[in-house]
Amino acid sequence: MRTDNFLSCLVTLNLSEEKLSDSQASLQRLNNKVVQRWLDESDQGCVYFSFGSMTRIETFPKHILDAFYKSFANISPVRVLLKIAKPEELPPSLPSNVMTQSWFDQIQVLKHRNVKGFITHGGLMSIQESVYYEVPMVGIPLFGDQPSNVANCVKRQIAIKVDVQDISEESMTDAILKILRDSTYKEAVQKVVKKWLDESTQGCIYFSFGSMTRIETFPKNILDAFYRSFGNISPVRVLLKVAKPEELPPGLPSNVMTQSWFDQIQVLKHPNVKGFMTHGGLMSVQESIHYGVPMIAIPLGGDQHQNVAACVKRHISIKIDVQDISGESLTDALNKIVKDPSYKEAMQRVSYEFKDHLRTPLETAIYWTEYVARHGKYSLKLPAFYLPWWQASLIDVYCFVITILVSGLSISILLLIKVYRILRMRPTSHSSTRKEKNK
Repeated sequence: MRTDNFLSCLVTLNLSEEKLSDSQASLQRLNNKVVQRWLDESDQGCVYFSFGSMTRIETFPKHILDAFYKSFANISPVRVLLKIAKPEELPPSLPSNVMTQSWFDQIQVLKHRNVKGFITHGGLMSIQESVYYEVPMVGIPLFGDQPSNVANCVKRQIAIKVDVQDISEESMTDAILKILRDSTYKEAVQKVVKKWLDESTQGCIYFSFGSMTRIETFPKNILDAFYRSFGNISPVRVLLKVAKPEELPPGLPSNVMTQSWFDQIQVLKHPNVKGFMTHGGLMSVQESIHYGVPMIAIPLGGDQHQNVAACVKRHISIKIDVQDISGESLTDALNKIVKDPSYKEAMQRVSYEFKDHLRTPLETAIYWTEYVARHGKYSLKLPAFYLPWWQASLIDVYCFVITILVSGLSISILLLIKVYRILRMRPTSHSSTRKEKNK
């Protein structure tokens, strides 16, 4: 089933348009090798600087660019990778310890052992990746959710904030050196969630409704019910994923940790996580099954209802409808998930079935990707791709079926007319008797 799904995805993609030309691919490989070598040789450390794809650093005022230049020079021999859309538009005198490119593979950069810091605008994805790869940040928020994202990171001592209006040689140099030299920032990134989970000896419940649902916008009576149930299950702890924790009402129990993002896989695989409170999204259900964590599901819309119904049927989830949410119903469901071993045992059986296949999903993806590389871009295209539009749309089949139906109907009508005429021409016994009397 998964292989078929993967194949259908590959077929859907127009590989001839997506695939890089040979020259582009060669250039990208060369750039990756250059960056890899630069990072490997950055024995004193390297700072990655990126403001995402929407902000063009080269358009910043000259005094801000000068402050960046001087701070980069001040931290030498620490090196800097500077992502910038058009490096040729930068003013001259870029320090020699800086490499610029219009694009870097951010994941590969952040996971490199020599990358010691990340200068970012505080975009959500950048922060998530930085936290995941344990790289402390210097946050310079510009707009949108960036100020609140950076504020949350500063609160947890995994970032230093520098406001745009405060950018100077001194402020930038000081912030970068703190990130590089003060081990508490690195340790905070590594330990902030792990420590909480490790110390959750009575168990921990992970609560997330995905990235599209903002829990802090729920009605007050529902939030109050959540708060009461969390307090009732103490000393069991709760990890609560909420986009803007500062918008939650006061009174959050002390056994709850909130963050705007958690590494869901790392959380679910932790041995102290006993349950997952979810909206029943497909990916969340799959990850929960994979790591064997039973669920308390509150479906909200879409396919979530049928996903949750299937889980309840397998005894791996407890369902609570939104209109039935109360402190009592939530507390009862949470206690069942934590204390009733039947849910965990059922989930372990389902998890074993779910993972029992020839190849892992990653191996399957790699195999079919390499298959296309070996046999060419047309190797997985369906024969229908080469059919004329009227055949691909089954117009010929529809015409054939309609012809058969019309022909059958016509023949039936003609037969009925024939039978009717025969019956009409056949004399009745009554009319024959009258004719004999008249004679």
